[in-house]
Amino acid sequence: MPVEPQSPAPVRIAPNEIAVHEQAWLALEQALRRLVGHLCVAARGQSAELDDQLGRVAAVLRRRAPAPDIEALLGGLHRAISALDDPDATLRPCAGPSSAFGQAAAFLTRLLDRLALETRAGPRVDELKAMLAEATSDVAVAEAIERMAELVNEQLQALQRDRGEVERTLAHVNSQLDEVAAYLFGEDSDREASRQSGQRLEGEVGEELARLGESVRAAQELEALRRDVVARTTAILHHVGEFRSRETERLSEYRQRAKRMRTRIGELERETKALQDSLRREQRLSTTDALTGIPNRLAWDQRIAHEYARWKRFSRTMCLVAWDIDRFKAINDTYGHAAGDKLLYVVAQHLAKHIREVDFVARYGGEEFAMLLLGTGPEDALRVCNTLRERIARLNFHYRQKPIPVTVSCGIAVFQGDDTPETVFERADEAMYRAKRQGRNQCMMG
Repeated sequence: MPVEPQSPAPVRIAPNEIAVHEQAWLALEQALRRLVGHLCVAARGQSAELDDQLGRVAAVLRRRAPAPDIEALLGGLHRAISALDDPDATLRPCAGPSSAFGQAAAFLTRLLDRLALETRAGPRVDELKAMLAEATSDVAVAEAIERMAELVNEQLQALQRDRGEVERTLAHVNSQLDEVAAYLFGEDSDREASRQSGQRLEGEVGEELARLGESVRAAQELEALRRDVVARTTAILHHVGEFRSRETERLSEYRQRAKRMRTRIGELERETKALQDSLRREQRLSTTDALTGIPNRLAWDQRIAHEYARWKRFSRTMCLVAWDIDRFKAINDTYGHAAGDKLLYVVAQHLAKHIREVDFVARYGGEEFAMLLLGTGPEDALRVCNTLRERIARLNFHYRQKPIPVTVSCGIAVFQGDDTPETVFERADEAMYRAKRQGRNQCMMG
């Protein structure tokens, strides 16, 4: 009989071995994504076309897109790289920094936008930004870094001085509280002394009355009894008078001490109010952007954390909007930083004044703003943002009697599922850049 071929034994892999392989592949994928991200940064500045493609790749990597989305970008990236080696190709010059020191200047400018500096440091920050914008060598960047370090050190020293002032104020408040504690302790002592004085009077009067009773019972003659009654009554009146004298003196001391304490409490209340006002003022300054007058990045981080916690608890619809002024660098280069600063102020104030009181907008950095629309779905958010965008396009902005066209682009993302503030902002940011790539002056959903 012919022997039938036997099928190969199935390969069995333990579940724990599969998990180990999965973890190894995930680690490898993360390392490759980081590597590609670093290579994107290193390759910037060769041409505008290549920078556009690298920006798209970086955006896809940030939102952890699947492999098909990354592969879809390979064709455009390959063409942009091939154009670098084509002698007949006409390359658009790169508008961004084309050297290491230029990239460092751009990074330091973004870092200045994110630092929560005091309002009075605004002019020096603007001066540093202007220096970085005009930097043409690593020496200029190094000088800007040195000045930036000096500014940060001054801010730290100012914070230490403020901290010392608060500590001195609190020490004074503590001394006032010690006086209050001493006063209350004195009140307890006075009550105890008054109680003992009352007991003493009670004992003395009781003793005199007892002796008077004995005299009445033992008296043989009326005259002797009368003399004894008068003597005991006089003794009782003397004890009562001493008691009143002690209580009057104690009451006088109590009134003087209470008057001093009312004065101390008044001083303490005034100092406490002044400290509270100072702390509120410092808190307001630390969370307000010095240039635009709206909340800054620190205020945004605090608010988004608060609203995210509320969203996780109540699942109320919430949208995040990323705004960016179109061609802002060109406006700065053409009309100067003073025009750019004025434009930032006008746009920021416009955004802040035309949203509801429950909504929130902050300067996120540079010419970019972040907004929260609470209780607003994606369709309503798109309608609101388009209205804001159209209003800004009609601002009729002038600088030194010269009209400057102003438009903004925005991206909108709605919180959903397992979102975090970072993932939602990445979607909104990518949608905003997509709006810019497709012509600017428009809003897109992310």
